[in-house]
Amino acid sequence: KLEELLQKVPRSQKIREFLADVYTRGMKPEKAVENLKEIIRISNSNADLVVKKLKEILKTYPVHPEATILLAETLSAQKNYTVRQVPLPRSLR
Repeated sequence: KLEELLQKVPRSQKIREFLADVYTRGMKPEKAVENLKEIIRISNSNADLVVKKLKEILKTYPVHPEATILLAETLSAQKNYTVRQVPLPRSLR
């Protein structure tokens, strides 16, 4: 039903957000990422929402390439660069 509704209102962020959730829970992360990518394309002001949803996808699918790439692109567009510090092993201290 949501997909039919999306056909009538293709630029609806809310419908795409719901679809992304449904696809994530339905083990279809590719389709979830497609909808999140469209949300960003429609408006960059939705970047925080998309980052949150992508992180949820990556909790379940930690090496999902499309989700990882879109997350990196979205964070980069926000100029949100963070460096993760990894502690040195004892042998190197």
